[in-house]
Amino acid sequence: MASGHRGAVLRQIERVFSLGTLSGMTEEQLLEHFAARHDEAAFEALIARHGPMVWGLCRRLLHDPHDAEDAFQATFLVLLRKAGTLREPGQLSPWLYGVAFRVASRVRSDPARRREKEGRVARPEAVDSDVFRDVDGLRDVIDEEVNRLPEKYRRPVVLCHLEGLTYEEAARQLQWTTGMVKGRLTQAREQLRRRLTTRGLAPSVGLAGPWGFPTTVPQALATRTAEVAAHIATAASASILALAEGAIRTMLFTKLKAAASVLAVGTLMLAACAFALAQTGEKNQAVATPLPEKTVVPKPSPVVGRSMEFRAVEPGTDRGIPGVQLTVRAGDLQTKAMTDETGRYLIEGIPPKVVSSVAIWARKDGLVPKSITWWNDSANTRLPESYSLPMEPAATIGGLIRDETGEPIEGATVYIRADSKRGDGVPVTDVFEFPAKTDAQGRWRCNLVPADTSSVSTRLVHPEYVSDQSYGDTPVPSPEQLRARSAVMVMTRGATLSGTVTDAEGRPIPNAHVKLGLDRFSAPQPPSTRTDAEGHYQFHVKPGSQVLTVQAKGHAPDLKRLPAVQGRERVDFQLPPAQPFFGRIVDRQGRPVAGARVVVDTWRGYRTLEVKVTSDAKGRYRWEDAPADEVLVDIAMGDYMPIRRKPMTASPQGDEITLSPMLHVHGSVVDAGTGQPVEAFKVVPGIVIDGAKPPHWLYGDLRSATGGRYEISLDDPRTPHVRIEAEGYQPAVSRPFQVDEGDTVYDFKLQKGTTIAGIVRLPDGTPLTGAEVILVTPGLSPTINNGRITQRDRNPWVETGPDGRFSFPAQSEDYSIAVFHDRGFGELSSQDLAADPVVTVRPWGRIQGTYRIGSMPGGRQAIQANRQRPAIGRDLKPTFGPGTELYYLFHDLADDQGQFALDRVPPGLYLVAPVFHEPRGLTTASGQSATVEVRSGETRSVALGGKGQPVVGRIVIPKGFDRQVDWSYGSFQFETALECPTPPKGLNAKEQSRWWWESEESKAYSRAFHRFPLRIGPDGSFHVDDVPSAPYRLSIQVYEPPSGNDRSAAAKIVGMATRKFVVPELQGGRSDEPLDLGEIPLNLNKRVGDLAPAFQVPALNGKTVALADYRGKYVLLDFWATWCAPCLAETPHLKATFEAFGKDERFAMIGLSLDASKDEPREYVAKQGLPWGQGFLGAWSEATLPAEYGVEGIPSIWLIGPDGKVIAMNLRGDQIKDAVSKALAIP
Repeated sequence: MASGHRGAVLRQIERVFSLGTLSGMTEEQLLEHFAARHDEAAFEALIARHGPMVWGLCRRLLHDPHDAEDAFQATFLVLLRKAGTLREPGQLSPWLYGVAFRVASRVRSDPARRREKEGRVARPEAVDSDVFRDVDGLRDVIDEEVNRLPEKYRRPVVLCHLEGLTYEEAARQLQWTTGMVKGRLTQAREQLRRRLTTRGLAPSVGLAGPWGFPTTVPQALATRTAEVAAHIATAASASILALAEGAIRTMLFTKLKAAASVLAVGTLMLAACAFALAQTGEKNQAVATPLPEKTVVPKPSPVVGRSMEFRAVEPGTDRGIPGVQLTVRAGDLQTKAMTDETGRYLIEGIPPKVVSSVAIWARKDGLVPKSITWWNDSANTRLPESYSLPMEPAATIGGLIRDETGEPIEGATVYIRADSKRGDGVPVTDVFEFPAKTDAQGRWRCNLVPADTSSVSTRLVHPEYVSDQSYGDTPVPSPEQLRARSAVMVMTRGATLSGTVTDAEGRPIPNAHVKLGLDRFSAPQPPSTRTDAEGHYQFHVKPGSQVLTVQAKGHAPDLKRLPAVQGRERVDFQLPPAQPFFGRIVDRQGRPVAGARVVVDTWRGYRTLEVKVTSDAKGRYRWEDAPADEVLVDIAMGDYMPIRRKPMTASPQGDEITLSPMLHVHGSVVDAGTGQPVEAFKVVPGIVIDGAKPPHWLYGDLRSATGGRYEISLDDPRTPHVRIEAEGYQPAVSRPFQVDEGDTVYDFKLQKGTTIAGIVRLPDGTPLTGAEVILVTPGLSPTINNGRITQRDRNPWVETGPDGRFSFPAQSEDYSIAVFHDRGFGELSSQDLAADPVVTVRPWGRIQGTYRIGSMPGGRQAIQANRQRPAIGRDLKPTFGPGTELYYLFHDLADDQGQFALDRVPPGLYLVAPVFHEPRGLTTASGQSATVEVRSGETRSVALGGKGQPVVGRIVIPKGFDRQVDWSYGSFQFETALECPTPPKGLNAKEQSRWWWESEESKAYSRAFHRFPLRIGPDGSFHVDDVPSAPYRLSIQVYEPPSGNDRSAAAKIVGMATRKFVVPELQGGRSDEPLDLGEIPLNLNKRVGDLAPAFQVPALNGKTVALADYRGKYVLLDFWATWCAPCLAETPHLKATFEAFGKDERFAMIGLSLDASKDEPREYVAKQGLPWGQGFLGAWSEATLPAEYGVEGIPSIWLIGPDGKVIAMNLRGDQIKDAVSKALAIP
């Protein structure tokens, strides 16, 4: 079979490159021959004749050879359908050039391809100061400008400079005179010279014949393209079909726009109809289906669209910056250019309706890279005609990377990110994943960041050390250390994780993809590697739990969770045979949907599989290397509603998936009183997360609209909503939409409202320009990090103008506003602002201090502060409405001497503490903390740690336990054993809350209560530093790691351990001698069939209750308390059980109260007349028996057999009586 295929390929190649009598035909004859007879040989002759020009263009514009091949085939696929429409002499070459340029441009702008190559955020390549000295960049610009030439000039340029024809040959083909060819070439060169000069390129740049990649078409590509003529449905992939179809739609749209322009001279109504027809045609062809057989193809014409004069300027001036490298993306428009000597560049050809956005990236050596994006609305009404982008000088940062011994590490990569404020039409600092390599001395530097380096974060990567899996895993040094290039970061060798990957027969699998981590969708992606020729892989990892995933072509994947990696650990994989995973994707009418993406989201509870397949022209998709068990998949395609996390399993029959139309909501927005359209407003999409109300508004996806009409596509299935905001009106919220509604009309009538407005001033009364003002509404309280707004997609925010004024649309609920500026801070509630619209900023406060571990400085330790409450005073303490208070969080990395500083701190009460990275997230050590009141303009000092003594111990797993305990899953508490004060009886909820915050009892409890992070090592050992003198409680619950794809399922407890102890008073308040708690047994959770733990406890009647006294009987055991409403709800069922079986000598019942005192349960038992025995365990926090039984919550009702073994557990309702009846064999 293989040899037969090879022979067919050779025959095709022979036909393409040795075409016999057809080689003497003109292109018009070839076109007529192919159109009339569908002659494959004629089509192959056209490929042979014009393929080199098309291939050269595709390779120049698309540096990825796979993309270039797709564009090449799509170009000739368009020719396949449109050959019959090309009749003018000399038309074919420039026509093919225009089609190839459009197709290649679509490939470059295709979001799916960009996401596949660049991640979710489309960005230009890394900074390259020589980008326009690079020949490829020049070729891109020349190709773009050639395509924009009028057709009468483009034809001779293509024939003479790209096809390589002489003047005479071009004249014969065009049926022009030789003089006409020469004249129009001269005019074409002059137009190109002017346009290239405008784009900052030297006038000497010209056309010197067929430039670029070798013009020989690869034989395999020519063969595949030729096969399209005979077998379009099977020879062409879905992606190529979609590219060809998109090119045809673009050409049709261009033709219709041109027709509309002509008709507009006579009648505006006909022009409107033509435009509506173009829009309808574009929408109806959104589904990728086989190409239409007959469509009138227009002549190629220059892109008609909007323009923008862009300027790069020095901050605070009107001085232009020449030589700034620009990348512009707007729909099909993809431009690279450079500002001229005045800092200007004219962006032309912006489509009147772009696909998603208009984005500009600007870069120049010595300046901070910037980008700005205007997101799409109905007609780009917000895109300015001119825009000036300030670009400030960049600062240089750097530091040193060392190992544990202090030796420098060469070849480490420091990835740098510098975030800034983001928003629609807002310039952004564009430093993302910038790599800086360390030299032989371990030093690195980056000269791209802004002068304010507080937004800089880093992550460290080296194959022989533990690499960061996210930014900040290695604590980021202070801005001062970064600017001084004295920042020291340490990488460790960690544990070594290695092994081999083999197939089902034990043979090594080379090039298998081995991935570390939990989520490949995270940014950046977790570390990964490939197996060598012997199937071997290796990682350096942090000791503790790890997840490994392996994928290899031709084999099913495998995933292993490793609970406790330490030292050197070997983990081998033997991959089972693959299972084909296939099916078909259709629309509601059962028609195939081509080009739909099927992406694996979750498998075995983790998002680690890298799988993306696309449906073909018949809607079929296929994944050859699937596992046998369930996966959760996402399905998405263009104008269809995406499907997320759909459970699917490979099956012999395959699956059919039906896609619903995209939820597209549109309608009118009018004044409720007058019925007149609201001229300008904002459209905000929203979703409901886990049933929360109000909806979560996605201000990052906010759109502007005008003229009283809006439209928006809602692609998130989580109960979508729409919110309308307009100056002078109350916001309006839609009803919840159903995801299957498709095209939906929803009209808004806005009620008048008072615009929120104010003015920000300095203490001397001067208006403050450029201050950031954020609006906080219920349910949208952002966290302010280090005194700066970082969650800009959650809340509306504006900058004050030259007069210090700001405004927001009216709000129907309470709100608060906060003001941030280098000069100071302000915060007001809605009531405060209504009383006085002036916001006077006050100077920032500051916190500095030291951190110690025992007698030594706590160097390189992360420190965190969060505000407990605002300060007092009209300008500083607003009366917040529910859910409108901001949360302030500050963090710093202590230097080698344990010193730290927190700047831009608003007035208020702060808790300052060291913070630790735990497997379950970040946690602070409140026992090493300090509470400090910060005042405006003042610096407060604190001292953390350095008191008490270390506490050590080891959690011991009972012998014979057949499972490995994963210490990263569990609840570990190490805290002071204090009785929590309770408010006086008779207070309502509000009064109880006030009592808690203001009473001396609660304040004393808060001061005395301490909690410490507890890290349990792979061997069960723990070590806690600086524990002050006090009584403490150690409480541990270990969970089973989640299995399957449902990560929200309740965790199952493996076992529990508790221990009370006292850290004694120490001479001088501290000691380096550890307090050793010894071995603490882990009480494993009981299962049916296990022996029930024995007990002897006090009874409510003054006697004792012992389980041993009931040996030989069935015992119903009830853990309960009077404060537990569900416990009391079980009383009728317990009574019914006792009434039915209480007289049976084989049966007994025991209640075990977890109340704090005997009074409440004794009173309840008497009132209810409960006749069975009642034991008393005391407060749950003090009792040990629940942990021995593994009681997770109460009520907890157990049935124990005559042999003392557990028969049933966690019985509720009618289950209680049924279990006893079954045990006693009583019907």
